[in-house]
Amino acid sequence: MLINLSLKTKTALTVSVLFVIFTAATAYFVLSYFEKKFKHTISSQQFSLVSSLADSIDDKLRIAHKALIAGAAKISPEDLQHPSRAQHFLDSRYTLASIFDNGLFLFSGEGKLIAESPYLPGRRGRDISFREFYQKTVATEKPYISNPYTSTHTPGHPAIMLTVPLFDNGGKLIAILGGSFDLLGKNLLQDMSRIKIGRTGYIFLTDSNRVMIVHPDKERILKPAALSGANKLFDKAYAGFEGTGETVTSKGVPVLSSFKHLHATNWVVGSSYPLAEAYAPLYQAMNYFIWATLAGTAAMLGIVWLLMKRLTAPLLAFAGHVETLPEKSGAQKLIAIDSKDEIGTLARAFNQMVATLDRQQAALLESETNFRALADNANVGILISTSNGRHLYANRQAAEITGYTIKELQTIPMDQLANPAELPMLKERLMKRLAGEEVPRQYETSIIRKEGTNVPIELTGAKTLWQKEPVDLVIIRDITERKRVDEEIQKLNADLEARVVERTAELEASNKELEAFCYSVSHDLRTPLRGIDGFSKILMTEYADRLEDSVKEYLVRIGTAAVRMGELIDDLLNLSKVTRSEMRRHVVDLSALVRDIAATLMQDASERRVELVVADVANTQGDPHLLRIMLENLLGNAWKFSGKQPSARIEFGTCADNSEIVYFIRDNGVGFDMTYAHKLFNPFQRLHGINEFEGTGIGLATVQRIIHRHGGRVWVEAETGKGATFYFTLPTRGG
Repeated sequence: MLINLSLKTKTALTVSVLFVIFTAATAYFVLSYFEKKFKHTISSQQFSLVSSLADSIDDKLRIAHKALIAGAAKISPEDLQHPSRAQHFLDSRYTLASIFDNGLFLFSGEGKLIAESPYLPGRRGRDISFREFYQKTVATEKPYISNPYTSTHTPGHPAIMLTVPLFDNGGKLIAILGGSFDLLGKNLLQDMSRIKIGRTGYIFLTDSNRVMIVHPDKERILKPAALSGANKLFDKAYAGFEGTGETVTSKGVPVLSSFKHLHATNWVVGSSYPLAEAYAPLYQAMNYFIWATLAGTAAMLGIVWLLMKRLTAPLLAFAGHVETLPEKSGAQKLIAIDSKDEIGTLARAFNQMVATLDRQQAALLESETNFRALADNANVGILISTSNGRHLYANRQAAEITGYTIKELQTIPMDQLANPAELPMLKERLMKRLAGEEVPRQYETSIIRKEGTNVPIELTGAKTLWQKEPVDLVIIRDITERKRVDEEIQKLNADLEARVVERTAELEASNKELEAFCYSVSHDLRTPLRGIDGFSKILMTEYADRLEDSVKEYLVRIGTAAVRMGELIDDLLNLSKVTRSEMRRHVVDLSALVRDIAATLMQDASERRVELVVADVANTQGDPHLLRIMLENLLGNAWKFSGKQPSARIEFGTCADNSEIVYFIRDNGVGFDMTYAHKLFNPFQRLHGINEFEGTGIGLATVQRIIHRHGGRVWVEAETGKGATFYFTLPTRGG
């Protein structure tokens, strides 16, 4: 309904609604505050009135009781023994008589009426022991204010009795002096019943048993004020509450009630003020405010409507121009509104927008022309397909790949192009792609050309829009030639693998032949060496006395050379085995190997003083046997070249170098000149004389080959006279 209204009407209604909402919200908070304050004031005033009355009754009851107590002190024992004297005593108590309008009474300790004033004939000697005021006075032996009862002195009238006990010299209760108020008479209590709160509000007084003592309606005196549960605030007052609150009377009338307890007795002074009357000024103020708001809203609606009619006139002209915009062209599309306000700003922005749209439409047309030229002449096939497989667009290359004309492609479904075996897969991926699900963007498949041949293609799919509807942009590429090349590559790879297998077999045969050759060489060389060594020893033992010293020296040299030649042959064989042996990788604790090797060295040379420092744990992956050989060579060198030190020190540890673990073995031996370090790992290369340190020169070459087989590297740092440090790395299998 609001859609059909004019802008000025909508604006007027909007402003009026906002005015009403603001005014209503303001009124709500103001009236709520005013209502709260008003109710608090009414409640406070009413409770103050009730409290004042309660204090007044308390004072009057105390005064009356004190006067009665003072009168009782004047009674002599003789007055109690002679009714006539007792009657004279009561009749002469003018002050008490003015206070107690229902008479003065003197009762014996047994509950018999001795005398009463005013005197009524035939009543002396009556038994009043059943009365509540007599029983309470006798039981407590204290002055007492009774609950209301029906008087016999003034027959039929409700009354209350104030009593004072009289005692003899031995402290025995011998009599009771009483003063009675007629609850229908004119006395201090009945003054309350004439007090009004507003027009219909009133004050009432109840005793501890909820019996009405004072009420404007005389018929309710001596009757229950309210049954338990009928008036919740009344029940709360009898539980000790003092104050003001809203409640509902036993007759169902909502009232504002206040309650105050008397101090002189267990009575409760209450008030009842109907809410309709108590809050009438508040409700009247609310009505005035509501009518004022409605009148203000109506006036605001009219004013706003007139203002909007004037203000929206240029805007209506603007709207009329826009409605006829499709019929215009060129400069006619521009609107002529010459003003400095927001509508003028809107008109200028509109003119700029029209000019921008014209430029954008021209650019879009140019872009579309360029795209179509690009797509039509692309060297890949381009198809745009709907969810049901119909082709909305096809370029020349697509027609060339499929064998159909462009018009034919736009009429045949995808089912006719696809390979039947792959059609379900193509349809599934098409639907998932258009639904926005994740599918392979590019994959290989095949199509059936018009003449029936199967053509392998590479298909790339992407979701796009065609006239605001989701479609599938498909790019196809003929990969027949690529497939042929792939097959040739696979054939070449197969041939290469066969050649590798053949060369591997040849290499294994060569290794076996080399191993047999090494064994043969070792055997053939050892035999003459053993002969040379043996015969030289025979000459030294059997012909020693016939040989000159120089000849003996030659024989010793021959034996030593033969032994050294044997050691060289053993080291060469070991070096050969290190190169050819199969690698078996395990987790190896290098620290444990170092300790084991060092223990053997120390056992063989117990006389040496060597400090051995070994890292706690140095785990790596490698062949345990080869790594032991490597460490035996390095530790053997450290042990050998530190032998001339009185206090040798050999250390094995680790350090980090660019996130790579580096192991090292350091000694404080003789060291060497780093100028010759590049020769150190070559076989038979020695930097010290054979007479100075024994050895064949094969050990470090063996170390280097073992570390290289593990994929690591080894290097050394040394200084003449200060020892050497050999570093090496052992990458893990995945490193």
